[in-house]
Amino acid sequence: MPDTPSAHTQLRRFTPEDLDALVAFWNRAFADQRNFHPLTAAEFRWRVLECPGFDPDGLILAWHTAGSTTRLVGLAHAFRPLPDHPVYERLGQGYREHTLALLYVEPEMRRQGIGSRLLKAAEDWLHYCPVYVAGHEQPCYGDLEGPYMPFFGSTQHLGISAKNLTLIRFLRNRGYRPADPGDISMQLDPLGDPPLPIPPPCITAKSVELRSFSHDAPYVIPKEIQWYAGAFYDHWLYLRDQPYAGYAVVTSGMPGMQLGRIAWVPMRRAGWAALVDYWLNGAQQGQGLGRYLLELALYEMAHEPPPRGGYRAVEVQTNYFNHPKALALYERQGFIVDEMWVSLVKR
Repeated sequence: MPDTPSAHTQLRRFTPEDLDALVAFWNRAFADQRNFHPLTAAEFRWRVLECPGFDPDGLILAWHTAGSTTRLVGLAHAFRPLPDHPVYERLGQGYREHTLALLYVEPEMRRQGIGSRLLKAAEDWLHYCPVYVAGHEQPCYGDLEGPYMPFFGSTQHLGISAKNLTLIRFLRNRGYRPADPGDISMQLDPLGDPPLPIPPPCITAKSVELRSFSHDAPYVIPKEIQWYAGAFYDHWLYLRDQPYAGYAVVTSGMPGMQLGRIAWVPMRRAGWAALVDYWLNGAQQGQGLGRYLLELALYEMAHEPPPRGGYRAVEVQTNYFNHPKALALYERQGFIVDEMWVSLVKR
């Protein structure tokens, strides 16, 4: 029902007093999303409100008043370029983007202009384009700050499912176009009983080394090579309460420059692991090292004790066009595509 003199919708910025209403709204609005889990006020507070990338002015809420009742009916959450902060200092200039992580209006309140008002308020606060929607560079809701699972969506960010034609059409009609197409989620279910892989010649000849790491034994980038772009896990060093595990591929000897890595974290779904990072320097490809890394990771996920292992299924996000070699490796291991994701940009 459209707004009337006795019913109106107001937009305003988030305040701490809104937290309980926001969490209740969130758990109603997103309960049908992939990988959703019920959110608590405490989790939202430490993951979002206390995140160094959070600015309360970017979290815009739509409140509908009818008679004596006021309720939350929609929200938008936008982020300006990330601030200078130790958590983000190694992420590079690619993370200095204007992003829109969330835009949602309750179905019964749509077609009243609330979504358009929320989007305009978010864009006005961001000041200028380009604005990226549902991309990887989302603070608070993804894994930029640590080995965290998003609250829903893929294993790495809050994505827009390719099935969500309502939101895609809405944004398309307001100037947004596809960005970086080809993001997919893949699943290996069941993981089964993978065998221990045979190391390739580059490992047995000791021309490169594998260094195991975890939240209990972090991979520390040696000071001599901290300039190196592959240094990725330094901002995870003190997150001992957030489990993760993996291997770094380094040159033999000390300090050992990183040539590749693979890492995984437990998902909220019991018995599931998320493969969150898998990278190999181009010069090391073609030696069987990439296949060995993946097979070793799957072996440990199945056979090691928790939280490094003890899993029965694995999920990974990759890109169909940008990472064809990784995609082929996943497919040979039995992974199948489970979801396709859409990212958008307004330039």
